[in-house]
Amino acid sequence: MKVLNRAKALDGNKEYITSQSIKFEKNKMYLYSIPFKQWIECDKSTRSINFEDVSDSENNPIFASLSESGKGGDIMESEKFKNNMALNGVVKYDKGRISIDTSGFMPKFEKLKIIGIQK
Repeated sequence: MKVLNRAKALDGNKEYITSQSIKFEKNKMYLYSIPFKQWIECDKSTRSINFEDVSDSENNPIFASLSESGKGGDIMESEKFKNNMALNGVVKYDKGRISIDTSGFMPKFEKLKIIGIQK
């Protein structure tokens, strides 16, 4: 099973890096950037993971936050309901389960769309 890691880089750009390769050294976390061909130090509190074949309705990989706050996890939106309202939630990973932190009902992942990253 392929697992992707995503976290916010601590360099000047503060962009999110996605990589299969991760390492920890002296309480710091690094993801390997293929485009830059180097290890980039990242903010551990923004780490999220994607398991192969977990994707949204548009076939984008869904990243689940590893932090209790949901920081770094994808923000999902359901398809519109009859009253033209949508339900939003943050994807989290805890104790071997991927869940969507929301105050109400959430449909299956196939009916969800990624609309951002939780800050």
